[in-house]
Amino acid sequence: QDTLDSKIAACKHGNGRDWWIIITEYSKNNVYKFLLTPQGIKLHSKQTIGKKTYAGLGQAVFSPDGKWYVNYNTVGTNKINQVVDVYGFDRCTGLLSNHQQVFINSWSKAGGVAISPNSRYLYIAGYELLYQADLQKPFTMQNIEPLAVWDGSNFPFPTTFWMMQLAPDNKIYMNISNSSKVLHVIQEPDKAGMDCKFEQNAIKLPVSNITMPNFPYYRLYDWKDSPCDTLGINGAVANEDVPQSEAMLVEIFPNPATSNLQIKLKINDFQEGKFHLYDTQGNLAATYPVSKNQEEHRFDISNLSNGMYFWYLILDDKTRQTGKIVVIKE
Repeated sequence: QDTLDSKIAACKHGNGRDWWIIITEYSKNNVYKFLLTPQGIKLHSKQTIGKKTYAGLGQAVFSPDGKWYVNYNTVGTNKINQVVDVYGFDRCTGLLSNHQQVFINSWSKAGGVAISPNSRYLYIAGYELLYQADLQKPFTMQNIEPLAVWDGSNFPFPTTFWMMQLAPDNKIYMNISNSSKVLHVIQEPDKAGMDCKFEQNAIKLPVSNITMPNFPYYRLYDWKDSPCDTLGINGAVANEDVPQSEAMLVEIFPNPATSNLQIKLKINDFQEGKFHLYDTQGNLAATYPVSKNQEEHRFDISNLSNGMYFWYLILDDKTRQTGKIVVIKE
């Protein structure tokens, strides 16, 4: 009987509807891939790839663009006990590829991983140390850069590093490996080195916390023009086309909105613009024209139903900014 590890990660299928759910086998080089469809969840395949993985306290995550799968484990009590496995991933077939494994020569009893919104930078938390790796380079120890050292603070217990989560605001939040009342924050994770602005104890919490949610990247849609893009779910562009780290080009208010939505442009270097709203199922709910000669725009949204919508600012056929609003009718 195979024993599965406890770290589960999910990624949107290239068709924009289904979900891949990945679990490694305990201390082996086998990976189990489940597929979640409207008919339910079922085992899709078992893949044997690369070196064996190590089961331990850690975290697994997909990159926002779905092209990388990363698994982090702390193993035993030896000095070299942080193991990071990086794989390429195909959202259509579910196949993993190019397994790269690194042992980090730094003791840790807790840690985790997260990947920047632009899917370039991998962050590795190892109890008292935070590292950054550029996934555009070979994943080797030489390309893993120390980024920060725990500052020794207590709130009320040692605020050492643990698991991380990329949030909808494109920041990465990190919890503590005990019941401390703070969160660390990587303020600009799309930037290299110290420019990512890692801030320790950035958020003070009203109560003690030791948990971190395990959210997949919900803002990944269909893989545009891929072989498996066959369902017609083209409500939003693929994530790799969206510059997540670009400065805000538009102000949107009020949010939540009722019958009208106002946007204020901070850019005019375009010829043609559109403002799209999509519902949570990826369906186009509304499209509004945007003019470079008009700084402020007012749109009637009285025909929209209550709920959350994703907005896309399209300038000259290129997605320049994304976000979300909530519509609540009076």
